[in-house]
Amino acid sequence: MVQRLRGGGIDGTTKPELSRSGAVISVDGRNGLGHHVARFAADAAIEAALDLGAGVALVRNSNHFGYAGYYAVHMAEQGMVGLVISNGQVLVGPPGARRAIFSNDPVAVAAPMGEGSVFEFDMATSVTSRARIAQAAESGRSIEPGFALNADGQPTTDAVAALKGLLLPMGGAKGFGLIAALEVLTGVLPGGAYADLVTSKEAATDRPEGTSHFLMAISAEAACGLETFRARISDLADRVAALPMSEGTPPPRLPGARRAALRAKAAREGVSLSAGAWSTLRRLAAEAGTPLDLAAEGKE
Repeated sequence: MVQRLRGGGIDGTTKPELSRSGAVISVDGRNGLGHHVARFAADAAIEAALDLGAGVALVRNSNHFGYAGYYAVHMAEQGMVGLVISNGQVLVGPPGARRAIFSNDPVAVAAPMGEGSVFEFDMATSVTSRARIAQAAESGRSIEPGFALNADGQPTTDAVAALKGLLLPMGGAKGFGLIAALEVLTGVLPGGAYADLVTSKEAATDRPEGTSHFLMAISAEAACGLETFRARISDLADRVAALPMSEGTPPPRLPGARRAALRAKAAREGVSLSAGAWSTLRRLAAEAGTPLDLAAEGKE
C-alpha cells in the first residue's frame, strides 16, 4: 500500500465522486484509497436506505479496501442488513486453466442482533488465500492438494509453483460460477474493471488497480421493524445453538461469533504485533515525520 501511494498507483488526496438515481448510488473512487472510498460508499448506501428503505452503492476506480466485513458491520450497526462484495487482484481460475481470470471475490453479510451484537458472515471465494501459499513458499512447506494449479494448469502441492499458477475456487465448478455471478455485481454493474481487467496491485505499483465494489444496505426498520428483526434473528441464533450434536463435536455457532470474541478481547487487552510489524510502523512513522503514539510499545 505504501509503495503504491509513493509510486502513484493510488491517489491518497483525491475525493470520491457520487451521483444518485433513487436507491442506486454510483461512486467513482477516482483511484483513492479503497478503505476511504468504500466507507464513503457505505455511508451513502445507509443514507439512501434511511430515505427509501434500501440503498445500493456501485463503486468503480477504487483500490483494495481491506476486508469486506468491516463495511457490512458498519451498516449493521446503523440498523441495516449489509451486503458487500469486491473484486481485486486476479488470482483464481477454473480447474485446468493455465492463467487466472477472477479475484477470490469476498462477500460479506452483516445484520443487527440483540444487545448490540451483530451477525457477521465474511469469506473469500477461493479454497485458500494467496497469503497462506506465500507463507508456505517462504518456509519451504508443501500446500494441500486441491488448493492451486501450476502454470501449466495442473494440480500442485508445490507452493512456489502455485504462486506462478493460480488458486482454485471453493466448491469447484459451483464456486467458479459463484465468483462469476459476484463479478457481475461488483465489476460489470458499476461500470468498472472486471475479471482480468483489474490490475495486479503487486506487479504494477505505479498503475491504478481499477477495483470495483458493491455495497447494499437494507433497512431492517423498513422491512419488518428493527426490533422485530432483532427478535427474529436472535431466534435463528437460538435454533442453531440448540441443534443436537454428536459426541465430541463442538457446538455450532453463527458466523461472526469468533470474530466478535476476538474483537472484545482486543478491546480489553490491546492488539499484539510482531517485532517485524513494530519495526515497519516505526520506520514509516519516522519517514513521514509522524509521532508514533502507541501504548506498550516494544511488546510483542
